[in-house]
Amino acid sequence: MKLNKKWKKWCYSFCMILFLGLAISKVAVYAEETTERTKQLQELSFTDENGNLFTYVLDDEGNATIVGITISGQSLVIPNLIEDAQVVNVSNGSACVVQNPEVTIPELTVNCHSIGTNAFAGLNIGTLIIGE
Repeated sequence: MKLNKKWKKWCYSFCMILFLGLAISKVAVYAEETTERTKQLQELSFTDENGNLFTYVLDDEGNATIVGITISGQSLVIPNLIEDAQVVNVSNGSACVVQNPEVTIPELTVNCHSIGTNAFAGLNIGTLIIGE
């Protein structure tokens, strides 16, 4: 009887490890495919009134994903629109989108619906405003 309980526990643990491994690999493959697809798209650029330079790509529906930002040292506002394209995401795979992370951002305002993993990782941000 005890062997049977141990066997069930072992089988359950094995199945959970297998399931988690498959789930993690699916997430990694999706992130890699998204990064590769983003690299294949034409990168466009836009400079805001504070001198911040945005690099972005457009999806098939004309929505913008910001994939890079060079900060001027002034306040940074992630806009709702860039040149008539709705900003739907700030993401560069799993990397930081800021090209010069050593620059302090006095105030960061985010006005889009989705922010990628680590999009603003390691930055020195004075005030963060989740926007409009």
